[in-house]
Amino acid sequence: MDVTLDCETIGLDHHSPEFKVLFNGWLDSEGLFQDLEYPTIGFFNWVIGHNIKFDAKCLYTQFPNLHLPRFYDTQIAVHLLREDLNSYKLEKLAEVLYEYPNYKKMIDFKKEEYWHDIEWLKIYNKHDLIFTKRLKDLTEPRLKQTGKWPLFQMMMEYVKILTKVESKGIKFDEEELNRQGTFWRDRQDRITNLLGSFASIDWNATKQVREYFRSTGCVLPKTDKGNESINEHALRSLDIEESRLLLELRECNKQLGTYVEGVQNVLHEGHYF
Repeated sequence: MDVTLDCETIGLDHHSPEFKVLFNGWLDSEGLFQDLEYPTIGFFNWVIGHNIKFDAKCLYTQFPNLHLPRFYDTQIAVHLLREDLNSYKLEKLAEVLYEYPNYKKMIDFKKEEYWHDIEWLKIYNKHDLIFTKRLKDLTEPRLKQTGKWPLFQMMMEYVKILTKVESKGIKFDEEELNRQGTFWRDRQDRITNLLGSFASIDWNATKQVREYFRSTGCVLPKTDKGNESINEHALRSLDIEESRLLLELRECNKQLGTYVEGVQNVLHEGHYF
């Protein structure tokens, strides 16, 4: 047995305090259910969804210890079969591939009504569920006929694991992040001071760095557009103290901006990323 899932929410970031699940839409052989009750789905073979990772994370947000059966993502299934399409949105696939009417237009669904009229939203959700199930019935035999079924099954296992990881997050050692931040900032300050002994310029400003090397008689290689390049390859080719220090400064900036401060800025409560 299969069950099809589509959750309606306010917001897209499951970790945001403003995120809210309005209701979970379910479709199985017994009918349509749209509620926030704890789902009993252990006896189903597949839980079907279009971008199933999003809907599964909605469930984990509500029921952290919920065990879900195998995933069937119709968006990935169609992508494997039709890589030529420009859009993989559900209502677009319904219209383009199977001449199923665009149900957003059918019910005159306006964006501003989305959060304010649950009954309208349930009609839209019902159409999503019906067509998602239809996509599963259409794509599964084609995946098997084309020999892509093993690849699809492997991808579904990956998606299921990734969903759990994204739901719970990855715990970071914030003390270690702070230690790394101190290390790279000290190194950044030391290198900036050394570069300052050569010239009082902003060594992170491309135009000023170009002018400095030009003034010292250095020949910089040209880009395809004819501009003087100061990328890593160009700086290594100069092989002088200033270029070596500038490469070190850029490494400090990268470590701090991406791997220290970049991570600290997106950590959630409990030091989870």
